[in-house]
Amino acid sequence: MGWIDQRGSEVLGRNECLRLLAVRAGGVGRIGLVDAGHAVIEPMNYRMFDHDILIQVGPGLLRDAADRRSVVSFEVDSVEPCEAWSVAARGPSRRLDDPVERALPERARPLVPEPGASFVMIRTDVLTGRRFPMDRALPLEPGAASREVGDVDLRRPVGLPRDVTVREAAAAMEEAQVSSVLLGDHPSWLVSEHDLVGALAAGLGPDEHASDVATRSPLWITTTSTLVDAVAMMARHCVQHLVVITPDGMTVGVLSRREAMRQLLATRTS
Repeated sequence: MGWIDQRGSEVLGRNECLRLLAVRAGGVGRIGLVDAGHAVIEPMNYRMFDHDILIQVGPGLLRDAADRRSVVSFEVDSVEPCEAWSVAARGPSRRLDDPVERALPERARPLVPEPGASFVMIRTDVLTGRRFPMDRALPLEPGAASREVGDVDLRRPVGLPRDVTVREAAAAMEEAQVSSVLLGDHPSWLVSEHDLVGALAAGLGPDEHASDVATRSPLWITTTSTLVDAVAMMARHCVQHLVVITPDGMTVGVLSRREAMRQLLATRTS
């Protein structure tokens, strides 16, 4: 989780921007450049080449810009029921002469019937992103669950060193039967099973560092907050975990959306 700006949007860090670019790779983004003083924006299929963007083009404006190593922009976005996000990259472009073997996803191909034969790489020197929670009303009645988060019997948080691999983080979650772990301390980073699944699907190897997909500034809530407060925060920011701390800042656990739902159902039943 990045920091929240004054308008309520989450500002994404470079690692999260790269993860989202990788998740959408094989789909369509928009490339922007200037030609003869005019802004030009074109939709374009793309893949990821390490941490940079790869597009396939034919003769024309885009290939000419790459031959001049012009600085271009590239934007990808998504709108889902829970959230929307946008990632923009800017950097010099160049044509690749060597065969493209490491581009991901491997089987992705341009949608046009006759794609060009030239490959252009856009370096991601500058990456910016925003995530926007969709405004949804919560079906919760005031006072339906006045229990404080500190009253919930949370499991002790599973802490791991920051240099653990994706495989090791997954094994720790499996052993402890939890859906998230904390990496390091002061401050702790949070990695969830959702993060690991997304990373593996995007091509990150199981022996790569889990910190590459960690939320480095996870949202937190105090033990004196109510369960309704916690669920509202999860829904507002489209997250599945909150770090739970005491009023003096000591971490005592991680509240998952699943556990919050179970506690609310138990409260309403009783």
